[in-house]
This record gives sequence, structure tokens and C-alpha cells, in this order.
Amino acid sequence: MANKFGIAATGDNRGIIQPKLKYKYKVEFIGMGYGADSKEYTRNVVTADRPKITYAETAVHSYNSVVYMMGKHDWQTVSIVIRDTVDNSIVKAVGDQLQRQLDHHNQVSPLSGHDYKFTTKMTVMTGGFTGDGGTGPLDPEIDAWWMEGCFLQNIDYDGGDYSASEPLQVTLTVRFDNALHLAGVDDITKAGLTRQTAGDVHSFATLVGGSSA
Repeated sequence: MANKFGIAATGDNRGIIQPKLKYKYKVEFIGMGYGADSKEYTRNVVTADRPKITYAETAVHSYNSVVYMMGKHDWQTVSIVIRDTVDNSIVKAVGDQLQRQLDHHNQVSPLSGHDYKFTTKMTVMTGGFTGDGGTGPLDPEIDAWWMEGCFLQNIDYDGGDYSASEPLQVTLTVRFDNALHLAGVDDITKAGLTRQTAGDVHSFATLVGGSSA
């Protein structure tokens, strides 16, 4: 029945390809804070951006025309909104990362980015489960964005409102250095990542040919 709908690209093939769904995703924070359980972030995420990139352009003028050359690229910040919780696990975890970035009380800053940066992984999911005990290929993952060299550029702790019933939220603006996109199970499988290792920063570092630092 599904192949009756859509616009034929070739011949009688009119099937509509299943779109990715916005709500089937998860965000993982790797190496954030002082090694606290990152699931506290993941389980309370409300919304999250995917990476955006912009390329600068350079105009090259010639006689009566202009051509454009591609310049340097710029990864834009992403915004991640997290529910605040009554056990203070979220604000404590955010505070740990802020402390890594700068000790405000003693006015002491880290020596290098290695000391405070972390990795963020955003995955679009199928909603399925392989039933293999969590050791097999990443079948539930449609694609995954790995954002490396992350730090918190801005934090909004939200505020009280007597007329509102919504929960308090913490909005994180994340600045990162680079992003890697693994599109589909084939890319993930070729990378040699399983569900057990995909969340490990060392496996990611091996994939991109660098070190876990």
C-alpha cells in the first residue's frame, strides 16, 4: 500500500522513504565534569540541536566577473535543554564542568583544553532493540554525530514563574571544535564500534586517528 503514495523518481517506484523522527534520539556526554555518571544528563534531555556549519567565502575579482572561493569553516554552537531535578544531580553535574573550565573561587584556570574539554554524541535512534544483551552492532542507531573539543560557552539556569506549571530547565550552549558524522549502521560497523564501545572516548579517538586527550 505504501508504494501508492509519493512522486515517482524512476518508473513506477513511488514509495515514500520513512523519515527520521525528531523524538527518537539521545545525547551522551563523554568526559564531562569530574567523571560523574553522564546518564544524569542523558535521561533528562528535553531538546538538542544537531551540528550546523558555515563556510566563509572569498570573492576573487576578474575583469568583468567575480568567482567565489571557499574559505575556512565555522562550526556553530549547539543548544541542549535539560530538565532540572529535585536531587540537584543536573546542577551539580553542570557545576562540576564549570569548575573544570575555571575555578571561580580561587580564580585558577586550566593549562590547556585537554584539562576541561569533553565529547558530545547525538544519536538518532530507530526505536528498536537487538535483544543481544547490548554487545552486538548498533542496530538501533540510524546515525550519530560526534562533537569533539566541547566546552560550555553559556549556561541558563531558568527562573521561577508563579503562573507556570512547567519544570525548571537548564539550557547549555555548547561550543565545539570539530564534528564527525557516522551515517547509518554500515558506517558504524566499519568503524568497529559496538554498543559497548561506541560511548567510549578511546574508541572514538581511534576512529578519528587521534588520542583520547
